[in-house]
Amino acid sequence: MGHFTKEHLSQKNEIGTPRETTTDKVYSALKAGWETLPTGSLITWLVENIWRPPINSRTEKWMEEVSESINKLNLADSQLSSNERFITTLTKATQLAIQNHSVEKRKALRNCVINSISEPKYDESLQTTFLGLIDRLSDWHLRIFIFLCDENWTQKKYKLKDFGHAKSATFEIVQGNFDELKGREDFIELIFLDLRNAGLVSVGWESLYLTAINRAASLPKITPLGKDFLSFIQE
Repeated sequence: MGHFTKEHLSQKNEIGTPRETTTDKVYSALKAGWETLPTGSLITWLVENIWRPPINSRTEKWMEEVSESINKLNLADSQLSSNERFITTLTKATQLAIQNHSVEKRKALRNCVINSISEPKYDESLQTTFLGLIDRLSDWHLRIFIFLCDENWTQKKYKLKDFGHAKSATFEIVQGNFDELKGREDFIELIFLDLRNAGLVSVGWESLYLTAINRAASLPKITPLGKDFLSFIQE
């Protein structure tokens, strides 16, 4: 049986010593109490150590993504610096991008910035509304909306067999293409309701009669507003 020296014991202690995590630091600061901290010290510590670093990182990554996309257009600086629509969109989209870690949303926001450089047919008020929709809608709203924008979405896995009801057909097709939504009919219906209330999708399930004609007529369809929204958030 070998002998352990002080050096061995020291090495063993160093390896076994747990590192203090961020959670531990926050807990320690809270445990210390306001009485032992100068006014505002805890808030300052939280801002400097917890909030600001990831915000700075998100901002830098976002600006790199936008700059890379803009550079591909080979535009003169004057085409950007004098474009008020672009500057407004960039400012608002940057605020939203920093608030979101969603890959889908950040990609949509980046496309909004790039598409604002041109002169779309819709006015800036509607453009602002579209930015608000990206912020308000979830990743699943955007995924399903884009899925529906494919005119052949009903043919993805089905030939639109006789389901007897437009809602049943829609749910089965959506669940067939998104495994994560299987068994989540209530959530899917909520998404469609939100998309309809936003004016992006037309759904007529409420007045549906169980006939093949009404079933087909009541399948979700992208509205003209939805098509404008799509052109704004896609490359």
